[in-house]
Amino acid sequence: MQEIKKLDALKPEALLEFLREKAKNFKCDVCGKSEWRIFAQEGHSVILPIQNEQQLLEKASITFERFMLMIPYSCTNCGNIRAIDRKVIQQWAEKKESDDER
Repeated sequence: MQEIKKLDALKPEALLEFLREKAKNFKCDVCGKSEWRIFAQEGHSVILPIQNEQQLLEKASITFERFMLMIPYSCTNCGNIRAIDRKVIQQWAEKKESDDER
């Protein structure tokens, strides 16, 4: 089973700062608006299971040993849903914190 590293609680403010820095001119790819609702509560993520398709077809019961933690957000105009890999945000936040301490 995949080893799970303990993650620090990711504050919604950190996600907003990440998006401001990394996603300049961040527009919806469906409608072109840039009005987003972020589904981020401190310490919460969505789990995206990763499984081999053939194993899914062959197993009667399914257990997911591999997964990604995602932070979802949606366009407030058209409802388009997107997600960002939480691990990338966490690494960015840790690096930023380390740089700020110097």
